[in-house]
Amino acid sequence: MPYSGFIIGVIASMIWGITPIFFKLMEDFSPQEVVAHRIIWTVAAMMVFAYFTARLPRLIHALKTWREMRSIILSGILMATNWLTFIYSVANDRIVDASLGYYIYPLMVVAVLVESRETSIYLSSIVVALFMVMVGPPGAIVQSLVPDRMRAVAAGFFGVVANLVGGSLGPLAIGYLSDRLHGRYGDQSIRYALAYSMLFCVWGQIHWYLASRAMPEDVLERGAGAGAG
Repeated sequence: MPYSGFIIGVIASMIWGITPIFFKLMEDFSPQEVVAHRIIWTVAAMMVFAYFTARLPRLIHALKTWREMRSIILSGILMATNWLTFIYSVANDRIVDASLGYYIYPLMVVAVLVESRETSIYLSSIVVALFMVMVGPPGAIVQSLVPDRMRAVAAGFFGVVANLVGGSLGPLAIGYLSDRLHGRYGDQSIRYALAYSMLFCVWGQIHWYLASRAMPEDVLERGAGAGAG
């Protein structure tokens, strides 16, 4: 069936779009408990699926092969982290924030898997543009943390650092990685370089999380100091 993979991907994304309603109804349960149930019942369902599709021997062979088992373990950790983060976000009324990631996700998957290199780069650019939505709130918080006379300097410094690291060093690093991978992947090396760059997104999200915990208190301290002055 033409475009069957695309249709399945769209349906999967739509299902993920409405699952927050289901998770919200389960707010009496901890996110860890919900994820544990998802893992257990997913394993059970996939075992049944593998049996009826005659793929059980292939699965058993993969579990006995350390090279494939490493990939399975890594994928499982990433998926569990994804599930836990999403469910935790829904339970803490951060549905819109979490949904933004799932709006970006299909674009990034298509950008990595699409055959055309040009299309892959264009789609990745859209993802980067959507990512920039997150830059606004930190920029505004920076403005609120510095004295009024230093706001212009703070905004300029924030912009220089963001553009120097992300806008300048980012493409340079992707290009370097693509060149290093060219011997293995040929003309498709840029696609794999973009895929590997997603690991830096995880690193960045850790810093966003740490900043989100510190910034509110910093803003309150700044407000208290201004009121006392």
